[in-house]
This record gives sequence, C-alpha cells and structure tokens, in this order.
Amino acid sequence: MGKQKTKTVSKTGEAVGAKVGKARHEVVRAGILEAYQGIEDNYLALAKLLTEAVNKEFYIKWHFEDFKQYCEKELGVKFSKASYLVRIWNKVLLLGLPPKRVTKIGWSKMKELVDIINEKNAEEWLEKAEKLSSRELTAEVKVIRKKTGTDRRPT
Repeated sequence: MGKQKTKTVSKTGEAVGAKVGKARHEVVRAGILEAYQGIEDNYLALAKLLTEAVNKEFYIKWHFEDFKQYCEKELGVKFSKASYLVRIWNKVLLLGLPPKRVTKIGWSKMKELVDIINEKNAEEWLEKAEKLSSRELTAEVKVIRKKTGTDRRPT
C-alpha cells in the first residue's frame, strides 16, 4: 500500500500547486448568483406556506403569541416582508396568476404590484414587471399610487 499524498491548502482554501481554474472571486460571484436565484425561485412556495400558516393560525400550535412573533423569532424575517409574501400569494390566487410567471418576476417587483394589480390590468402590469428594472417599475407604480391614494403598507 502506497503512501497517500496530502494537499497543502492556502489561505484562500485552494490547494497549493493545484491547477487554477476560475479565480476565487469568479467562483464566489457565481455562487452568490446561484444562491440568490434559489431565493427568488422559492419565494412563492414560501408565500403559499406562510399564507396557510397565518390563515389556519398554525403559529399558535407552534407556541407563538401571533404571526408577527413567529416570523421574527423563528424565521428572522420582518413581519412586513412576511405580510407582503402572504398578500402576493393571495393576489396570485384571487387573479389566477400563473405561478411560474410570478416567480420569474420576483418578490420585490410583485411587492410593488400587489396593491394595484387587478383583473383588468394584470396582463399590462405583468408585462411591465418582466421588462422594467425594479427601480423603473417602482417609479411607475408610485405614480399610480399617488393617483389612486393606494396605501402600500401591509396590514
């Protein structure tokens, strides 16, 4: 039985003398983008489950005083964000929005749309959300909110 070779690892976590592929900063950037996309891909599943938890008051069975306490203590998520997620899921159900399309738009854009999107304008706003940046969409939605007096704070 031969002696096994061990690799010396540098401070960067890469083996010394190993072939260098991508630079570490490129690997980290790709990893961040992949992890971020995972968050975006799963936000609607989270929204659906949070809606069920709040509607059926499961947080009481989990020994929390209220939904806010559950979100903040167990999930480490601000109540306002959890409330937006619940509102987004409710809007998806109410309007029959395609979940895949809503997922692609992303939670931050849907958060902006949740108060203004309805049966009459859903297609128009979904198309805008797909084409515009978050900043551009927020600016357009802000104009509509001023006209309609729509409050964007979750209740």
